Amino acid sequence: MLKLFSHNTIAQVLIIVATTLVLWLRAFVAPLEMVEPPLFAPLYKLLYGWLCGLPRLATALALLLVVGQAIWMNLLLHNNKTMHSASLLPTLLFVLCMSWESSRLTLTPVLLATVPLIAATSQLLTSGGTRLSTERNFDAAFFIGIATLCYLPTIAYLLPLVVILITYKMYRWRHFAVALLGLIAPWLLYLLCIFMNDTLPERLAMLAADMGSLDLRLQVQTFWPMLSTILFVVVLLVALMHTIGSASDNVNYMRINSRVLTVPLLASVVMALYAWLLPFDPQSAAIPFTYTVYVMLTTSRKRAWINETLFWILYVVAIL
Repeated sequence: MLKLFSHNTIAQVLIIVATTLVLWLRAFVAPLEMVEPPLFAPLYKLLYGWLCGLPRLATALALLLVVGQAIWMNLLLHNNKTMHSASLLPTLLFVLCMSWESSRLTLTPVLLATVPLIAATSQLLTSGGTRLSTERNFDAAFFIGIATLCYLPTIAYLLPLVVILITYKMYRWRHFAVALLGLIAPWLLYLLCIFMNDTLPERLAMLAADMGSLDLRLQVQTFWPMLSTILFVVVLLVALMHTIGSASDNVNYMRINSRVLTVPLLASVVMALYAWLLPFDPQSAAIPFTYTVYVMLTTSRKRAWINETLFWILYVVAIL
């Protein structure tokens, strides 16, 4: 099937549409209730208040977000020259990742937060230059700030942001000051709104409670869900090691893009500490998963069947 994703555009679209229907059809037949908002997730809580009694509408919105984000990621990879050909394979991989857990086939805080996180990633990628402008630095941090209003643990994306700034050789205090200003800009607007509504003390108490909810939690599952979770983590780590190993062969700007698309895995690990460490939430690692697995599956090998076998394992497990 991988050959189709390097030549036949019509076949690629049909495969993606069919796969999406298979993955999400059950969610429309028996729609899941929306994930209850954590203590502090004002933007997600707003949607929850509107859609909690309309599970099919929430599922439809979640599906639109998944497909839109998948296409957006594909365009980012193509426009910033991180793909070898005009393939739609990243779109399929993103859909598989976001739909990996059947319990996530509805609107979730992580799914909503992924929209501004992809926007932040778009500001940090480069199509040839090796410098990051002040405007893009600010915008990237600004979108991370919006993501934290959807799901507070995405504040962990500050870790990869610092790494990326260092990668761009932005060491001076003003570079980090610009990023800090971008991060707090959406928060200032939010704090102003809740101050005008006389709910500032209550919301700050919720924020403090959420910040202190760090806990390592393991959930006992049946054999198949646990196996699929372990398989996802193993494939992600193998793809990450392969991507890191092959990045040294690229020109400078491509190495920067590789770093931008892989270091968010650091944030995914930290985010897991605020949810379930096991089972790991695949949605929190959608950006690095899409890129690293794409690189692994499109690497030329003497034994082409290896890539094909890896792809089919991922595909079948995600469907099942």
